[in-house]
Amino acid sequence: MQPSVFGKATTFFQILSVITVLVANITAVPESIVWSIIYTATFFTVLSTLTYTYDGIQQVK
Repeated sequence: MQPSVFGKATTFFQILSVITVLVANITAVPESIVWSIIYTATFFTVLSTLTYTYDGIQQVK
């Protein structure tokens, strides 16, 4: 199975979420920015899961 653009976006936003939370513990980062990045990571994680699941089911058929 080939990597999808959603999988790549998921990885990017998950890493960005971790970095943002770590930086927010050191300096002042608006909470709205932290949560928007976390929600974006969650969105792409769900989307990626759905597309990989669909692709996997199609391969089994």
